[in-house]
Amino acid sequence: MIGIIIASVILGILAFLFLVVYILYRITYYSPFRKQLCDFELQRSKNYKSYPPLRKDLTDKFMARAYEDAFIESFDKLRLHARVYTVRGANNRVAILCHGYRGTAYRDFAAASKVLIELKYNVILIDQRAHGLSDGHKITFGIRESQDLLSWIKYAKDKFGQELELVLFGVSMGGHTVLNIADKLDENVRIIADSPYTSPRTILRNSIKQIHLPRFIVYPLVNLAGIIYTHENMNRNNLVESLKDSKNEILIIHGTEDKVVPYEDSMLLSAKYNRRVRYELFKGGHHCTSYLVDYERYVQVIKDFLTQRVNYYQGKLFDE
Repeated sequence: MIGIIIASVILGILAFLFLVVYILYRITYYSPFRKQLCDFELQRSKNYKSYPPLRKDLTDKFMARAYEDAFIESFDKLRLHARVYTVRGANNRVAILCHGYRGTAYRDFAAASKVLIELKYNVILIDQRAHGLSDGHKITFGIRESQDLLSWIKYAKDKFGQELELVLFGVSMGGHTVLNIADKLDENVRIIADSPYTSPRTILRNSIKQIHLPRFIVYPLVNLAGIIYTHENMNRNNLVESLKDSKNEILIIHGTEDKVVPYEDSMLLSAKYNRRVRYELFKGGHHCTSYLVDYERYVQVIKDFLTQRVNYYQGKLFDE
């Protein structure tokens, strides 16, 4: 009888643990959520309420541009989608844009795409796996997304020529995605990352901290959910290691009021690789809102990085 009771208790605990892990998977990794399908509705809208006219105007104009749909197959047999904007006079100049976690490509690149098109870059605006028109339901915080990006680079070379003048631009999770393959790129590829995190572990632990839960208990369960349901360990993919052997020029943009990915996280990359990483802080910027805080400077920073017209300021704040 005692053995039966003990076995029942153990089974009950395991069943409860399995339920908790599954719920954490749905909350953390599953996609899409209803709100992420809207190009105008932001999950953390309180950070954006001060800037709706500019954001909506940029997004409306971007959505009105003509494009062609592109589809490729991922390494694990998902059908991935992108919008391709072919710009007259761009020739072999290509920018591949990677949006953020539960974001949309239109929403995250309303500002940057305008700059790149004006600079005569063909633009490949991808839907990350489990987002938009791309297949899948599992987000891996840049791990598998980075492998998808390598496939999109191959697509770009097949379409626009093998000798590309290539720019990779990512926002938040997309920023991690583009930086994560820096050690696999030709050294002439330029990388721009807006509000990137240094590792999936870092962003998940910070998110747990933001909702006032004990990280030493919750994070191992969240990571276990990732291992079981996405087959990826969130302790992988530290950008400090990915950038170690990279020779690429990198621009990182971050806002000082970012609570989702504190700017101190990405600043570690500038501190360690300051000869290659150009770091621009935007005073008052929340997560991925630097372009809304100071649109003119945001545009100029990107233009200067891509044309190398001026010197850069490592980690300094700029007051108006």
